[in-house]
Amino acid sequence: MLFRSPEESKAYEFKVDVSNVMALPTSSPARRSKASMYPLNARVLALWPDEVGVWTSVFYAATVLTQPTTSPGFYNLKFDGDPNAFAD
Repeated sequence: MLFRSPEESKAYEFKVDVSNVMALPTSSPARRSKASMYPLNARVLALWPDEVGVWTSVFYAATVLTQPTTSPGFYNLKFDGDPNAFAD
């Protein structure tokens, strides 16, 4: 796994046991449930939005500020190291 924080140019490589890896979903659940939602203040890894509205291909640490109110909906996130960066 490769991790790069928004405020650093250096990338870090981690070896992760397969039991600690979660597959990314390929679609949103038909209905939201507590099991399919990240709670408020949850620590997550999320794609970083760039200046032209395109998502990067690297995951960055963030905190969940709000949950979706519609389905599929969007989370509001606060990315580590950037006090003004939010992603919907």
